Amino acid sequence: MSPTANAEAATAALTGVDWAAVGGGDLLEASVALGRLKAVVDGALVWVAERLEETRGAEAIGWASTKDFLTHLTGARKGAGACLVRVAKHTADLPEVRQALTAGEISLAQAAVIGSRVTALPRDLAYRERTAAALLDLVNNGYDATDLDRCFAHLAKELDTDGLLLATDVSKDLQERGAHGARFLSLTPDTWGGARIKGYTSLEEASWSRPP
Repeated sequence: MSPTANAEAATAALTGVDWAAVGGGDLLEASVALGRLKAVVDGALVWVAERLEETRGAEAIGWASTKDFLTHLTGARKGAGACLVRVAKHTADLPEVRQALTAGEISLAQAAVIGSRVTALPRDLAYRERTAAALLDLVNNGYDATDLDRCFAHLAKELDTDGLLLATDVSKDLQERGAHGARFLSLTPDTWGGARIKGYTSLEEASWSRPP
């Protein structure tokens, strides 16, 4: 059966459930299963985002970008499509993280934190993989996306046992490098002939615009 047929069958099964008739114990079991299913769906969308970027499939049918197409497709807030594209990019070299998301073992939010934080580390593949694996272990211990974000700096320093990797760029501390890795800028046309601007940058780069 094709992926599309599988997805349609699962959707049909869920839409036919009379949730008002489901008892308390079954509701708890269902909530666990649905949480994992949501992660699986988000993981599939990350793979789709990656392939659409590679093939320029959205542009081929008239969309300005993959992220715009995915935002429209999901009916989410502006930036939702960009999040899927970023997670795809940040986990491309972290197969264990991508696999955990695909299997529904971690959420999209957890994958986004792990991917963005790890890719801001020094370009040492073994160090990045150790850090990603440690963060995945923390997910197994009940850490949500906020918990992962808060503990990352301490964990990264702890795993850099000799202190040499993080010392390779003494001009920026760990948090600032993370800010550099999370930079983005988006322009969204409004209905008044203008555009809304949304973005994120580091304090260092923002300082040039501050009055003396």
